[in-house]
This record gives sequence, structure tokens and C-alpha cells, in this order.
Amino acid sequence: APDKLFEREWAKALLQRVLLRLRGEFVAAGQQERFDVLCPHLVEPDESDSYAESAAKLGLSEGAVKTAMHRLRGRYRELYREEIALLVCGPSEVEAEIQHLFRTLES
Repeated sequence: APDKLFEREWAKALLQRVLLRLRGEFVAAGQQERFDVLCPHLVEPDESDSYAESAAKLGLSEGAVKTAMHRLRGRYRELYREEIALLVCGPSEVEAEIQHLFRTLES
């Protein structure tokens, strides 16, 4: 249905916006390469290189990559919540909107 397609594309655009904001933070900090290597683990974890391969690319230990991914996921969640908060009437609606968007993406 057209309305479901619109919601799905809108949700994907929102996720893309969050990724662009996150990338911008890494670029501003002079860490674009780190973002480029770690981002595939965030976006498509099952299809990305192993942490060991990413560690080798970045000259880090595998443990350091795991820690970096934990922080990256946390910051991604923060930015996602910020974007959602801009769209709803109040903080109490953020979680419900997040759940709605995930259901939209799953269908």
C-alpha cells in the first residue's frame, strides 16, 4: 500500500540522516577512516568484515574495536533518539515512535 511504502521510505531516510550526523562527528574529529571501517558493523553486522579484520585495518586490537563499536552504537542510539524527539510532541512519545518505526522497517 502507498502509505506503508511512504512510512518505510521515511523511516529509512531518518536512519540515513542519523548515520550522516554520526559520520559528520567522526569527520570533525579527524576520524573518518575509523568511521568508514566501523560503520559496516553498525549497518549490516552479519555482512561486514570481522572485528579482527577491522582491527587490522585500523591498527588496533580486536578488543579496542569491540569497545569502539559499543561506543558507536551508543552514540547512534543517542542521535536516533534526538531525531525522533524533534518529531513528536514530548519525551513520553519518543519510545512509542521508535517502536513504530522499527515495526515499519520490519514489515
